[in-house]
Amino acid sequence: MEADSVLMESESEPGEGVSERGQGDSVSVQSESGVSSILTTNIPQSCFHFDIMQLISWFIETHPNQHEIKPSEYQSQVELATNERYDTLVKLSKRKQMPLDGYTESSTFSVQPSLLVFQNIVPGQTYKANVKITNVKLTTQTLAVSKFPEPQSEFKISYTTKLTSMKLAPGMTITLKLEFCPEENIDRRTHIELTSRVGLFHVPILVLGPRPLINMPDLVELPRTFPKMESERVVHVKNIGTVEIGFTLSVKRPFSVSPIKSRLHPEQEINVSIHCMSHAVGHFESKLRVQFDTGEFIFSDVKCE
Repeated sequence: MEADSVLMESESEPGEGVSERGQGDSVSVQSESGVSSILTTNIPQSCFHFDIMQLISWFIETHPNQHEIKPSEYQSQVELATNERYDTLVKLSKRKQMPLDGYTESSTFSVQPSLLVFQNIVPGQTYKANVKITNVKLTTQTLAVSKFPEPQSEFKISYTTKLTSMKLAPGMTITLKLEFCPEENIDRRTHIELTSRVGLFHVPILVLGPRPLINMPDLVELPRTFPKMESERVVHVKNIGTVEIGFTLSVKRPFSVSPIKSRLHPEQEINVSIHCMSHAVGHFESKLRVQFDTGEFIFSDVKCE
């Protein structure tokens, strides 16, 4: 049932457990479970760069230490539009815990989606997303938005009710309507903070700036060879992203790769040579690791007989 059926009380200050704080503070907050956590807000946004590999592992439903992300998987995740990402988040957050430390989830309310991500954004364009919050308990619960996402010049929230403090009967839902008009295309993080009688919880918001992107294949197969005879495969690698990138290539023996380090402007390309030299007959496999200077990494399979 949507918010038209919500039992509302008069407008008031945010609920208990919320403390006033200035920009750039680190604040101890009380979660619904009674466990205190630290939310650090003093990271300069111009210096912030989110670890997207952790996020991609969550998107493709695998543990980052148990899966080596292939170039095609990485590319498909990085190239999604914001509306496509929103659809995946709604599906994922119904069954998976969000992968962010320092944020508190709710056991009293169902939040869909539990995380908002804006990616491949264009400065000056407006993006919209809805967050539905449902009371999953058998008793009426109070709810208030105690902190709005920052900067408020770029983020705006509207409600399916005009009041900022309300009561939700069991099974009742309120929808937060978020509008985001970015001034620049950079990484940043913020959140919506909500307070109930039992504590507070958050809806994290991530904005992802441009990411490095190359057209590396998932599999490189070298021509068949003989012991002590070198096999080689040349791969044409192109920067298909929108920013200049630097990356380092590495692979284990009996394979080798050159050049090891490269830097490419958008649309620029190079030839990468992969070699295999073995002293014995057999089937050889390895992983070609691409490590971008900004921290992202992908793996291609390499094979030779």
